[in-house]
Amino acid sequence: MPPVLSDVPIMRTDPAALHVVFSAECIPAFDWESIGLFYSFYRSQRAGKITRLLACSDEQLASYPKYNMDMGPTFVHKNMRFDSANDAEKDDPFHDQKGQGYASYNKPYSVTAWLEQTEVEEEYILFLDTDMFFRAPVDPVALGVARGNVVSAEYNYLYGTQSGFARRFLDKSLHPRMAQVGGFHIFHREDLRAISPLWLKFTQRVRAFANSDPEAFYNESFHATQPESDGTVKVHHSQARWHTEMYGYVFAAATVGVTHRIRRDVMLYPGYEPYLGRPPMIMHYGSDFKLGDAYFNKMSHQQLRLETCPKFLFPDPHMPIEGMNKRDAMAQEHLSTLNAAFCAFYKKIGCKADAIPSRCKSFEAELLAVQPIISRCVDDHEGCGGWQQNGECIRNPKFMHAHCAVSCDSCGKPIDDLDATERHLGDWKWAAKQRGQKKLQTIGFIEQATEEELEGLEESISARRAELTDKHEL
Repeated sequence: MPPVLSDVPIMRTDPAALHVVFSAECIPAFDWESIGLFYSFYRSQRAGKITRLLACSDEQLASYPKYNMDMGPTFVHKNMRFDSANDAEKDDPFHDQKGQGYASYNKPYSVTAWLEQTEVEEEYILFLDTDMFFRAPVDPVALGVARGNVVSAEYNYLYGTQSGFARRFLDKSLHPRMAQVGGFHIFHREDLRAISPLWLKFTQRVRAFANSDPEAFYNESFHATQPESDGTVKVHHSQARWHTEMYGYVFAAATVGVTHRIRRDVMLYPGYEPYLGRPPMIMHYGSDFKLGDAYFNKMSHQQLRLETCPKFLFPDPHMPIEGMNKRDAMAQEHLSTLNAAFCAFYKKIGCKADAIPSRCKSFEAELLAVQPIISRCVDDHEGCGGWQQNGECIRNPKFMHAHCAVSCDSCGKPIDDLDATERHLGDWKWAAKQRGQKKLQTIGFIEQATEEELEGLEESISARRAELTDKHEL
């Protein structure tokens, strides 16, 4: 049997010290996603609490199904999508007449209201989106969470942290504190208490600017990696507008002054390769993927109502599990987890026997069958041994530790030991120290430079100044 990446880790955090929260809305898509998230939490976490932060208008609440309200611990708050006092939306050029507001206001508002109205005892809070699920326990302390330091995923498409966009909202002295983060956040409770109200205020300010000057907002906050056609420009404008809440968080966190530990090994999209071959703790099914005969796209199921016992399950890939690679095994795990959650919900609410799919009997076995594939540590290529002897484990660590783990002696080792650059990703205080050291080195070089060296330095300074001007940073 091949070695595994690591044995079951010893938790450095008291499991009871973690409270998981996620923001949802009183609509069908959020309901079935919430069912999956609740199920995965109770299946994977050893202890701790979980709370759904549910945005409902009075009208939505009056007709909201009882089965859905009772699916798990829930804190109900007003739906900011319909907040008539939200002036940031009055100039929205894309208003669809289906209700005022921007749905993602609910994310910062929900946790602000929850902290204000609830006595939260847990020291650490993990904030997720509904389209995520757990596949392993989360240990905040082991991941690097501490008072003043937040653990998050890397969202490097937040171009506005580098383009000069932030100058519209933050004092220039705070710009070095910004981190390109999103997805999930693990906070010390008191850090979240300080960030959340500012998160909402900055989100409103960014949205107000996006509505009043859409072109400037798009040009400064979004960077297309490929040439744009008329069709893609429209899509990208829509995507950019959804990023406003993410910028709201980035600006709020910079204002409070927290640092971040960006982790690439905690969250993964189904269909993607795990970072350094490490199975993540959280799966985020925000993008579509194909596995065998199964195609998954959450946007195709916006009106799925499980409380009506529709006998719905996601399709079977019809692929033998024993032949899967790690990436495909995690995609299978995603489908099996959601399907198992749906089956458990059908039984919980009393769906008739003929309304419970016969496939419900297989999902627990599928979830067990994929685990050895997901956790194994092997060489994926015949050339691994030769590449290791040629020094590729050092020159090309990301590929080698992911695909030649045995040859590179990676099994069971923390990612910080495999890639030293990971340890300080997102830590603006460490980056400031590094810049200070480089500044001293540069001054020392100038003091001893020849005339020819100074001329070369002036050319480099002029080129960098032009680059910064293009980014509106001067």
